[in-house]
Amino acid sequence: MDNGNCFQALIDIIDPTLEYKGLLGRGAHGIVIKVRKEKDILALKVNKIGKLSLEPEFMVQKSLSDIEGVPEAVHLYSKDAFLMELIGGELLYKVYNVKDDFFHKLRNIARQINERGYFVSPDMYEHNIMVGSDGNPWVIDFWGMDYTGVPVPQEVFDWSKRLIDGIERRYKL
Repeated sequence: MDNGNCFQALIDIIDPTLEYKGLLGRGAHGIVIKVRKEKDILALKVNKIGKLSLEPEFMVQKSLSDIEGVPEAVHLYSKDAFLMELIGGELLYKVYNVKDDFFHKLRNIARQINERGYFVSPDMYEHNIMVGSDGNPWVIDFWGMDYTGVPVPQEVFDWSKRLIDGIERRYKL
């Protein structure tokens, strides 16, 4: 059985109406698979066996989906799988040139996340940020973002800003 058939077998357990279209990536907590559901091409995030639930990540992403630069969280299947909008583009660490305002826009996304009461995770780094096909930033991983219930204080946003400043400095080396 080749990898495509193995992934389709896994997908069939989750939702037999999905069709495997390719592996998008592997991360610390699972895999992301490109799938077709009817006419739509989407991304299916699947948890590794024995890892913590993906449900909190789905709920965070769902609550932030109206922010430009956050993909829509479409459907939670179980604690181990959810469907989300597929963003065309490349992970930041694979891209050599970005638009002049890329990091400014990324800081704006982080600011909006903080204003909603979420603490931007230290896991926000080059492997969790995409450069969309339009050249704009997309935050694609919400694992470990803590909810405070109120807009986070300025010093927390300053920390998020410094995190992005560090990414920008490494990027421009």
